[in-house]
Amino acid sequence: MKNVFKVLVIVTLCVSLVIPAYAGGQRGISIRAKEPSAVAAGLGSYHAVLIGINDYQVMPHLKTPVKDVEKLGQVLKDQYGFEDVVLITDKTEKKPTASNIVRLLREKAQKLTDKDNLLVYYAGHGNVDDLTKEGYWIPIDGKSDDPSSWIAHSQIRALLETEKIKIKNFLLVADSCYSGTMMRRSLTNDVMVDDDEDALNQKLQERASRKSREVITSGGNEPVEDGVRGSEHSLFAHYMIKSLEENQRKYVDVATLFNQQIQPQVDQKGSQRPERSRVQSAIDDDGLFVLAKLNVAERPKKPNLKEEMEKLKQENEAVKRQLEEERKKAEQKNAELKKLAAENEAQEKETETIRRKLEEEKKKSTAEKARLAAERKSLLSDKNSLEELARKNMAEEERLQALQKNSNNVATASLTEIEQQKQRMLAERSKIEAERKKVRERERLQEETEARLKKEEEKRKLVEEEQQQRMAQIRKETEKLEAQRRKADEERARIENELTKQKLAMEQERLKLKEERELYSQKLEELKPVASDAKGRFLLYGDVVIDTRTRLMWLKNANYPYRGMELDEAMQYVDNLKYGGYADWHLPTKEEWKVLVDKQGGMDGSYPDGHPFSNIVKHDNYWSSSINPLGPMYSYSINLGNGSVSLKNKNKVGYVWPVRYASSEDISKAKAQINQAKR
Repeated sequence: MKNVFKVLVIVTLCVSLVIPAYAGGQRGISIRAKEPSAVAAGLGSYHAVLIGINDYQVMPHLKTPVKDVEKLGQVLKDQYGFEDVVLITDKTEKKPTASNIVRLLREKAQKLTDKDNLLVYYAGHGNVDDLTKEGYWIPIDGKSDDPSSWIAHSQIRALLETEKIKIKNFLLVADSCYSGTMMRRSLTNDVMVDDDEDALNQKLQERASRKSREVITSGGNEPVEDGVRGSEHSLFAHYMIKSLEENQRKYVDVATLFNQQIQPQVDQKGSQRPERSRVQSAIDDDGLFVLAKLNVAERPKKPNLKEEMEKLKQENEAVKRQLEEERKKAEQKNAELKKLAAENEAQEKETETIRRKLEEEKKKSTAEKARLAAERKSLLSDKNSLEELARKNMAEEERLQALQKNSNNVATASLTEIEQQKQRMLAERSKIEAERKKVRERERLQEETEARLKKEEEKRKLVEEEQQQRMAQIRKETEKLEAQRRKADEERARIENELTKQKLAMEQERLKLKEERELYSQKLEELKPVASDAKGRFLLYGDVVIDTRTRLMWLKNANYPYRGMELDEAMQYVDNLKYGGYADWHLPTKEEWKVLVDKQGGMDGSYPDGHPFSNIVKHDNYWSSSINPLGPMYSYSINLGNGSVSLKNKNKVGYVWPVRYASSEDISKAKAQINQAKR
C-alpha cells in the first residue's frame, strides 16, 4: 500500500512537470508548415536573372533600373512562384560588371536542365558601335567611348543559339537603348486564344512543354525612356509589371501579355515600340514561356532569414520563460504533492491500524465462536441430564402418589417416609427448574453474542470491501497517470526533435550565409587588380600564362591543336578540352581578343612585347565566340599579325586559342612558383 502511494506521487509530479511545458500550440511552440511550391504542375521550375544598373562609374546615372528589377523580382516570386530569382544591381554585393554579368549568365545557363525555365531581364544603358553596328549592354564599369568594355548583344544572344544550353524555355528581356539590334525578326501573330479556358490552358501547357528561345526588347534601334510620369519605373517596365500584376488567368504566356498589353500601351504612351522575336534554329521548337499565377493561399511568403532567425530566437526565449514559469508551478505543485503524500501516508498508517484491529477482532470472534460452540455443547448435555432427572423425579412422584392412594394398607412409618420423599422430590424439582432458568439464560446470552459477532463480521466485510475498492481505484488512477506520462514523454520527444530540426536548419542557414559571404569576399578579391611581376603583365605558370591586366588564363602554346578547323568543331574542341588541370576553357570573345592586342596596323605582331607565348599564327585568323548580329553563319575573328577584326563564315577554317578565367588561387600559385624559381 505504501509503495502504491509513492508511485502515485512520482507519476503525478512527472506529468505536472512535462505536460504543461510541452502542450502544443498553447506554449508558443509551432512547427512551420512547408511553404507551397512555386512550380506549377507540369511546367517545370522557374528561374530569373535580373540585372539593373542606376549608378554607373563613368556613364550618366539612371533613375529606374534598380527599382524595375526589384519590383519585377518580387512579382515573379510572390505571384508566379519563381523558385530562384537572382538580382545583380549596383545595390547588391556582387556588382553588375561585365565579367560578373557574363559569368553569372554562363553559369546559370549551363547549370539548368531541360525541365527549367529561365528569364533574363536587363535594365540599363545600351549603345551601338558606329563602326560595326553591333549593339551592346553597358555594364556598371563600362566606358562611354570604349566598346571593348561593353557586353555585345551577340555574346548574350549566343547563349540563346547554342545547343549546349539545355534550358526548356529561355526568355531574354532587354530594357535599354538600341536593344533592337538583338532581334532577328519581329513576331506579331503568336497569341494563344480559345473561348474555352480549360482548352486554352491545355494548349498552353502543351506549348510550354516544347523548347523556346525568345527575345523581348523595350524598343528598336533608338533610345528608350528611363521613366514615366506617375511611376517610379521605366515606361516599358511599368507596363510589364502592371500586366503581370493585373493578370487574373491561371496560365498565361508572355507572348500574349506582350502583344495584347505591353506593346500597345508602351507604343501609345511613348516614342518607342517594343518588339519580340524568336531564335530561328532547331533549338526553338515553337514553345512558349508560360507563367502560372498562384492564388493568394499558394503564394509563398517572402523569405527573410534574419527575421526568421530573430523570430525563432524570440520564440525560444518565450519557451524558456514559459518553462521557467512551469518550473515554479511544478515546485509549488511538488510541495502540494508532498503534503498530499504525507496525508496519504498518515491515512495509510490509519488504514493499517484498522486492518490489524480487524484481524484481532476476527481472531477474538473466532475464539468466541469456538467457546460458544463448546458452551452450546455443554448446555445441551446439561439440558439432557436435567430432562432425564425430571423424568425420574416425575416417575418417583407418580409412584409416591400411588402409594399414598393405598395408604390404608401402608404403615404409618412408611407414610412418613413417602411424605419425606415427596418433599425431597419437590425440592429436587425446584432445583431442576432453577437449573433450567440458568440454561435458558445462557442460551439467550449465546444468541446475543452470536448476533453481535454476525454484525461485527458483516461490518468487517464492508470495511474490507471498501478497502479493496479503494485499492482498485488507486491502481486504476496509477495506470491512467502512467499512460499520461508516457504520452507526455512522447510529445516532449517529438517537440524536442522538431526544435532540434529547427535549430539544425537555422544553423545550416547560418553556415550557408557564411559560405555565401566568404564566396562573395572571394569574388570581390578576384576582381581586385593583380599586380604583375617586375617583368611585365604576364605570369608564366607551367604550360599556361595569366594576363594580370584581364585575369584571363591563356595556353602558352597559341596553336595547341596545330591545325585549323571550322567554328562548330572549334567550339566543340574547346568545350571538351582538359588542359593544365582545367576543364572550363572557352573560345575568346571579340572583347577578350581586343584586350590581348595592344596595337594594330602594319605587319608586325600586334601582341604585347615581351610576351611568353609560342607558335602564334600570323598568316590566318583566330576564331572568337562572338556571333555576327547580321546572321548566325558569321562570327568575329582576329588576325594577330596586324590586330584586325573581321567577320568570317563559320564554315571556313580558323585557328583555336582557348582561354579561361583565372581565380585568385591560380594567380597565387603562379606567383608562388615564380618566387620559388627566383630563389
